[in-house]
Amino acid sequence: MNMAQILIVAGALPFIVLGLLHNIYTAIDRRKPFRISPSDPAVRTAMEGGRLKIHPSTNVWRAWIGFNFSHGLGAIVFGAIYLILALTEFEMLIASRPLMMIAAVTPLIYLWLAIRFWFVIPVVGIAIGTAGMVGAFALTM
Repeated sequence: MNMAQILIVAGALPFIVLGLLHNIYTAIDRRKPFRISPSDPAVRTAMEGGRLKIHPSTNVWRAWIGFNFSHGLGAIVFGAIYLILALTEFEMLIASRPLMMIAAVTPLIYLWLAIRFWFVIPVVGIAIGTAGMVGAFALTM
C-alpha cells in the first residue's frame, strides 16, 4: 500500500463507523428513547402528533427516524465505496478526477455540517475522515 491508498482507507473508515453507530442509535431509539430522541418527552409526543404538509400519513417523528436512517446509510455507503475502491481498484480510483474530487469535497461538506449543526464526536470523526480523503486527493493530484 502506498500513502494515498492508506489515507483513503483511513478516511473511509470513520464514515462507515459513524454511519453504523448513527443507524444503531436510530434503531434503538425507535423502541425506547435513547440517543437521538429529544431530551423532553413532550417534544417526541409533539413530533408524533405533528403531520407534514407533504402527505397526511407522515408525521414528524416518522420523518425524523427516516431521515436519520438515510443519513447514516449515506455515510456508510460513501465510506464503503471508497474503502472498496481503495482496496480493489486503487489505480482506477486515483486516475479518475471526478471520483477523487467527490472523495475530497464530500467529507468537507460533512465536516462543515458537523461543525455547524452537530456535536464534538462527529466533528472529530469526520475531521479524521476528511484529513485522510483530502490528503489522498492532494497526493494524487
